[in-house]
Amino acid sequence: MLSYNLFFQLIKSLIVNYKFLFYRMRSFNYYINSYISSSKEQTVNTIKNLVKDDFKNVDCFIIKSSQGNGGTHLLQGTFELLKEHKKKIAFYNAERVLTELNKNKKELESYFLEHQYVAIDDFQLFYFKNFPNTQFWIENLYDKLLINKKKLLLTLTENSINEINIPNFLFKGKIKTIESDYPLDKKSEIIENTFKESQSTINPEIFKYLISQNFPSVRFLKNICISIIAKTKNDNKNIGTMNLNEFKNLYQKYIDIIYK
Repeated sequence: MLSYNLFFQLIKSLIVNYKFLFYRMRSFNYYINSYISSSKEQTVNTIKNLVKDDFKNVDCFIIKSSQGNGGTHLLQGTFELLKEHKKKIAFYNAERVLTELNKNKKELESYFLEHQYVAIDDFQLFYFKNFPNTQFWIENLYDKLLINKKKLLLTLTENSINEINIPNFLFKGKIKTIESDYPLDKKSEIIENTFKESQSTINPEIFKYLISQNFPSVRFLKNICISIIAKTKNDNKNIGTMNLNEFKNLYQKYIDIIYK
């Protein structure tokens, strides 16, 4: 018979492995399949096909989006898909790159060059802010990635101040660009999913009212819904039974706070 300690370790190992498997499944589904509900299915399928073909004839893959419209989400999804295909990929956002560069440039470069894919989120930060030394380092890194037949994946995010322009040096390689957009016809699904994930209900009147509103991004819409859900739960209220005028007042308060 198994000793008590050995039996305990076996059970513990099964729990850990189950949690890891659950996380991997959730991670894959969350970042790829669920994004179809807030992006064009064609966009997601394009990414799946690129990953399947190992980004053949692509040196630099660019996801362009406006702020809050899923560029990071799609890049993270691409990252998860590549991991599912056993590809070696490094994923950093631009802020982290800047932090690590201040510590050890050579070490960061070596780390990136160990991977077949290098993914950098918010790539535009290198150019919207004045980092000439960093820009030179990034351009040099890209040259080395090209020489070593490695791939650069990135997001370029436009905000209300800055427009997106693809840096000229990236055109040294073969570029593939996609748009991460916000299709208004998917707004109802986003609202439904947000309330479902928060284990909350919403009455038809309030649901129609939310659909009738204009939102600048997926993130904005989700954050509004989550904030209102949290507030009503904290006040022991139920959006499912709330009247429309009461909801409108609550909604307007959050809009006023955001735009102040």
